[in-house]
Amino acid sequence: FAALGFFGFEKPQTDKPEIDIFAETEKSRFFVPENGTKAVIKTELGEIGISVPESSAGEKFLELAKNGAFDGTEFKTLANDMFIQTSVPGENYPAEKTEYACIYGTLAFVLEEDSASPDFFIITNKKLSGFSKTYISEKSFPKEKSGLYEKFGGIPEYEEKVTVFGRVVSGFDIIEKIESAENSGYTGGYSALSPIKIISVEIPDQ
Repeated sequence: FAALGFFGFEKPQTDKPEIDIFAETEKSRFFVPENGTKAVIKTELGEIGISVPESSAGEKFLELAKNGAFDGTEFKTLANDMFIQTSVPGENYPAEKTEYACIYGTLAFVLEEDSASPDFFIITNKKLSGFSKTYISEKSFPKEKSGLYEKFGGIPEYEEKVTVFGRVVSGFDIIEKIESAENSGYTGGYSALSPIKIISVEIPDQ
């Protein structure tokens, strides 16, 4: 995760409460809706179902998926209780920023200045760190957004460094299996010792 770095990030506690998504949460403009285009990330450990709402970043993800850009690539960075990230070859592209919160299960592209790389990551921590809580307070997050972080966890300090394009809707056990695979630790950049392969990304209705 070289583009974001780990500076100032306090690893959250590892006790992971069950995620309970209430219907009213879907109405928040900061919460990625579940009624977007459905896609399935097929990995060697199982399938991850995702929702991709309409946005330029979402359209780019779907375009890359249709062109097979993710097929045979790998989750190469596995930061326990933080995120899992792919390594995808390709050129950067212009990307908009969205208002969506970087909560547990969020998918996003890494921003590099005014563009985004084709690498994407999935946030996997369910409990806010002390650093994150302070960040929310200092940045004066709207009550509605800060409530999402309190409820679902996440990494709010990444909001200005990524463009969110989707969220996991099924296969949470698979992302937890992926993140729990052995890695090189903090000093080694959390590189996966045995990267987890993405077989394909499929869009069932298209």
